Amino acid sequence: MNDRNILLKVLKFDKNIYRDILQSADSLRLLIPLYFIYQFISYYSSKILSLSYLDNIKIFISTNSEYLGFTSDEISTLSRDIDEFVKIIDTPFGLVDLFSGTLLAIVLISIYLGIIFFGLTIKKIEVSFNDLVVLYLTSIIPKIFYVTVLFTSELGTQTILVIIFFTYSLAVRISGLKQIYFLNNRNAIIFIIWPFTLLFLLGFLSGIFA
Repeated sequence: MNDRNILLKVLKFDKNIYRDILQSADSLRLLIPLYFIYQFISYYSSKILSLSYLDNIKIFISTNSEYLGFTSDEISTLSRDIDEFVKIIDTPFGLVDLFSGTLLAIVLISIYLGIIFFGLTIKKIEVSFNDLVVLYLTSIIPKIFYVTVLFTSELGTQTILVIIFFTYSLAVRISGLKQIYFLNNRNAIIFIIWPFTLLFLLGFLSGIFA
């Protein structure tokens, strides 16, 4: 099976594609480069979204000061703070930033997959961590389309595009988990979604007790 067919079958929720990928010795040859391409696209799309939101927040504050109850001095201070934040985000492309961001993402993904692994093990389901890695790498294929954010300047459109392809990615991941471990829809959704919730709670609690 060639790379193009693999991509199309994943996007079409093919019922056997994950078994084909797991049985293929060359699957990582496609998936690992795609992951780093995704990291590069995510780096830029996140920057664009952040700048768009900050710009819109600045406009909203300056045009609705009377409703927000801010004085002119407070508006000026907030605007300066936003401008400083924009300068921090809108820096030239740096390999160090991309590398550190990718390294952090790998750590978080490892924790996320570890939680899924632990949950499946508790349910007495025979699970391979390597298979979960392939599952995750395959599920980021829809996120490659985050690149579309680079071709629009409308914040609403950018946000909708990110939500669509993020949800698409989750759906592909859920489909893969069902295929590999013969889970029903409910259990597959729980095993994919609850690690996000747990990581969020741990981050929140660590912020409280730090």
